[in-house]
Amino acid sequence: MSRGPNANSAAIVQAAKWLKSQRPPVGSAVDAAGKRFVLTKIEACEAVVLARGLKVWRGER
Repeated sequence: MSRGPNANSAAIVQAAKWLKSQRPPVGSAVDAAGKRFVLTKIEACEAVVLARGLKVWRGER
């Protein structure tokens, strides 16, 4: 069964937010995101790219 290009976009966004919030950053972000959010390697790569562009506010100035 073929999935559309955005079939797992919610999980990719969740993974990106999770990756961005990790302190210290996880070692292998692609593997970590893929396992935690059940993503393909390509989807996990998309999450990494998205995470790099996210701004996370942690209540600090």
